Amino acid sequence: MGGVDHEVCRELLGEVIAENGDIVGVVKAGGAGGASKRIYLFKDRYWELSGDAGLVGPFDNLEAALDEGFLTVTAATESIFCSALDGETLLARLRPMELAQPLSLAINGEIWSIAPDGSARKGA
Repeated sequence: MGGVDHEVCRELLGEVIAENGDIVGVVKAGGAGGASKRIYLFKDRYWELSGDAGLVGPFDNLEAALDEGFLTVTAATESIFCSALDGETLLARLRPMELAQPLSLAINGEIWSIAPDGSARKGA
């Protein structure tokens, strides 16, 4: 009898979380190397699910899930949404990475311009 395939179990758990969990955060990225990430609340734990890293977690709280790189912003980042935090709180926690020029970014539905040094102003 073979052992348990942990990777298959993790993939199945990811499917269950995606189908039954509540989405509390989304980062959408496009372009080359862009991948979308979602944070789910499922069974009192937070989980990050992305196309490139798969399922990450569980985290005891949203803060821990956000600290896993969810708020790192690159030129491929298009939008960030988090139902538990307002746009200005998210903005203060962004970590711009390798931005060569200002980035127009939707944060909780509002457009912000993020400079390479991390400064920001409302509007494109």
